[in-house]
Amino acid sequence: MANICIIQGPDKGQTVEIPPSGCIIGRGADTIQLHDTTISRSHARIMPQNDRYYIQDMESANGTYVNGARIGKYLQLKHGDRIRVGKTLLVFSEDQTFELPLDETEYGDLIDIDEQGNLVDSSIMAAIPSDRESLMAPVEPKQANQHLRVLYDMVSTIGSIFNVEQLLYQVMELIFRELPVDRGFMLLRNETTGKFEPVVVKYRTEKPGRITTSNTIIKHILSKREGVLCTNAMTDKRFNKGDSVQGYGLRSVICVPIIARDKILGIIHIDSSISNTSYTQEQLHLISAIGYQTGLAVQNVQLYLESVRVERLAATGQTVAAMSHYIKNILQGLQGGADTVELGLRSNNLKIAETGWIIVNRNLDKIQHLMLNMLAFSKERKPRLELMQINSIVNDVLDLTRKRADDRGVMLITDLGDRMPAIPVDQDGIHQVILNIVNNAIEAVPANAGAVTLRTDFNESTQEAVITIGDNGPGISEEEVEKIFELFHSTKGHGGTGLGLAVAKKIVAEHNGDLDVVSHSGEGTLFTVRIPAEQPKTKNITKIPGVEDTQ
Repeated sequence: MANICIIQGPDKGQTVEIPPSGCIIGRGADTIQLHDTTISRSHARIMPQNDRYYIQDMESANGTYVNGARIGKYLQLKHGDRIRVGKTLLVFSEDQTFELPLDETEYGDLIDIDEQGNLVDSSIMAAIPSDRESLMAPVEPKQANQHLRVLYDMVSTIGSIFNVEQLLYQVMELIFRELPVDRGFMLLRNETTGKFEPVVVKYRTEKPGRITTSNTIIKHILSKREGVLCTNAMTDKRFNKGDSVQGYGLRSVICVPIIARDKILGIIHIDSSISNTSYTQEQLHLISAIGYQTGLAVQNVQLYLESVRVERLAATGQTVAAMSHYIKNILQGLQGGADTVELGLRSNNLKIAETGWIIVNRNLDKIQHLMLNMLAFSKERKPRLELMQINSIVNDVLDLTRKRADDRGVMLITDLGDRMPAIPVDQDGIHQVILNIVNNAIEAVPANAGAVTLRTDFNESTQEAVITIGDNGPGISEEEVEKIFELFHSTKGHGGTGLGLAVAKKIVAEHNGDLDVVSHSGEGTLFTVRIPAEQPKTKNITKIPGVEDTQ
């Protein structure tokens, strides 16, 4: 029977059998309940079908990842696949003999690098330099085809993995599939200490035990930058009394560097204790090529993670710079309103206090609007689709913005289509889109002479709801139009955050729709929102009571 092993997260160490009917993984699940606050109540489902197992993401907030790649609708699971949900990492096994990958903190207890000279390494049988020229040396055509297939499978498997430990684990899985390996481990250089530390340890069938390797071999690899093939058990000093070689389980060893751009990043070590198996020079050639490709992949992951870190720091700095001035203005407005309220109360003048309270309310609305936009942009989300009348959402926005428009002397004009069918949308999301655009339009048009027009229509040929919001403001230059949907780009100077239109674009994209703008300096601006009437998962659409589909 298949099972799931939890190797990382709050429930680390548990192994759960998958029942014949399948199971659900999540915080509220009955079968595999995880105490991970970053996952959904029903996060993913594992389903058996025709002697195979499939995993499905159940529209979770943070997604489900298999071997480092986010899955779509369904994915077939293979023995040894790593499943990540939130901060929890699980390993799928189709049988009970699968050895649970050990926690990284336990790896150091399993690897023993012989410092006392018990292992006499005079039996190094072959060595191959780990450079591109040596690895491209010709081999037999049959083996060349096999090597090419293995390397192709490897690149295909690890190409989308951006976690070094997961990448190395998948490489070790591939080595175990292709070669008769009893035990294997990988060492990786700790950039802080400079020491080589175990990051992957794997056994085929036997239970975890200490793996002794020779310090001489390690030094040879590091100094000569070569992969080596050894049969050093027969020259082990412990065998002087005629003890059984088989009892020690070490007969044939391949040890190669993980190297990239002339820098040794780590070491791959495999061995076999099978009496009729002794590794060949061709297999050494293959593992050396795998070590070379692994080094390039590890370095690419490290460079990618470093670039992500730098981008995050830059984004954080940009966010702070963009938000600080706007938030300061809001706080100043709140302080001014509070001072006015206090003045009115001290002088017993309720009219002054009411004026101050209006200022406080206006700035509280700005804070709420800012927080909604920040949350909407920073969070990956799937729309909660409900059958809604677009016209009713537009009317709600009009009710919210009418006072603001009246205060500026701006006319709100509506031309709402009378045959608009109910379509599946996220009500709050589309409400925020229209509200952001209308608020921008009210601020853009001239006071006491401005007009903002909202129109809705349904395009029968494209099966789309179309919402247009136009104004008679000063328009936007061609250069600004190209940047208008960029995060933190604002045409209002310090008066805006540059979040509103970026958020609107993101929400419309989440609906598989389009948001376009047409504008020229001095000619006003026209925004067009198109939302398809059919969304991919129409089965999960909620029918709102009292809303009729007139299509």
